[in-house]
Amino acid sequence: MICLLLAVLAVLFSDPCHATRDRDERLTPAQYAAVTEARALQDKGDPAGAVKRLLPEADESRPPLAVLDHLAWAQERTGAHDAALATYRRAAALYPDDPGTLRNLGILLFNGKHFADAAGALERAYDLQAEGAREPALLAMAGAARARQNHFREALRLLDRAEHADGDAPVAWSSMAVYCCQRLNRPDDALGRSRACARRHPDDPAAWTLLGRVLARHGDPMAAASALETARALRPGGDSTGDSEELAALYALGHAHAEAARCLAASDRPDAALRRAELLRLAGQGREALDALDKFDRETEKTPAAVEQALRAALLRGRILRDAGKGDAAVNGLLDAAKDIRPPASNRTAQRLRGALLLLAGEIRWSERDWNGAARIFDGLAEVPGWGGTGASLATGMRAMVREAALAPVQLREAQLSTDR
Repeated sequence: MICLLLAVLAVLFSDPCHATRDRDERLTPAQYAAVTEARALQDKGDPAGAVKRLLPEADESRPPLAVLDHLAWAQERTGAHDAALATYRRAAALYPDDPGTLRNLGILLFNGKHFADAAGALERAYDLQAEGAREPALLAMAGAARARQNHFREALRLLDRAEHADGDAPVAWSSMAVYCCQRLNRPDDALGRSRACARRHPDDPAAWTLLGRVLARHGDPMAAASALETARALRPGGDSTGDSEELAALYALGHAHAEAARCLAASDRPDAALRRAELLRLAGQGREALDALDKFDRETEKTPAAVEQALRAALLRGRILRDAGKGDAAVNGLLDAAKDIRPPASNRTAQRLRGALLLLAGEIRWSERDWNGAARIFDGLAEVPGWGGTGASLATGMRAMVREAALAPVQLREAQLSTDR
């Protein structure tokens, strides 16, 4: 699933030093001195001192906007977020058509998770900004706020406005739009947007990663793998550490098992070698699968937590050797692995795997017409918790086949004598 990227913007408050000349001209000499001293205190790293200097000047019915701007900025820098928000709310009420005030108020509201109010303030701030100086990022942040409210249609409207205003819209905006489309059950729209994003940012691995994951969700694993391979190639040094398992899963879904195994060769996960061996076996590369299992055996620590993986590895090795016609090697390995697990120290999963090891070993002897050997193995299977009935039934069947084979020559002679008569 495409995650909602709320960290889409690195938007900070407008620095009050950019207050317009008109604002400064409305200041009395005392107010101008307070703002100047507050800025100096801020520059010295003393926002608390700036707050203390400005509060008296803000204590009137309609203080100048420059005073409120500087006060809120200083309050935010001291970590007094609620106080800063209250100051900006007051400023917006007194100066409702000032885009800078609404912009900063919207950002504070967003950071405080007041998403409904934030979306309205941010969109209005954008609309009030001068032509040529508008910030589409405000619309994108408003869209993110609407998405957080699960208002996905309204979020898409805002994101579309942002992308239309910015021909080089960031990948994060497209990611949010794709997420909204998926929540609205519009998969074709999500795919179209992710493709457009990749065309807009052909050298950005994030764009190809987005496309790959949308394609995977769309039911096209091989195309998804191709997009993720492109993302991998675009990363510095072709870094693949973060997506090896994801690529392997996509190739496996597309039945390209050899490619899936290739991807896992770069993984540092402890179970990657075992999964790689499974994929190589599915690809018909038995020798390479055995090499992967050897690597797994060398690198896996002998701990109780690794018991189940070791049993799975032994079971896989037995199947590969059986397929290669090496029955004795397969049976010996299976029986050796099964000896290491004894109840009651092992859990249910381990006993289930132990039973599977003995079952496979017995089946190999059965296929070789070694019914006595198979019966002995199935007797052992009958002692494994959960396998008692299966093991006993198979052992009985094997002994019946031994008796039938022993009687076959006698029955054949009797049939010949009857024919002679």
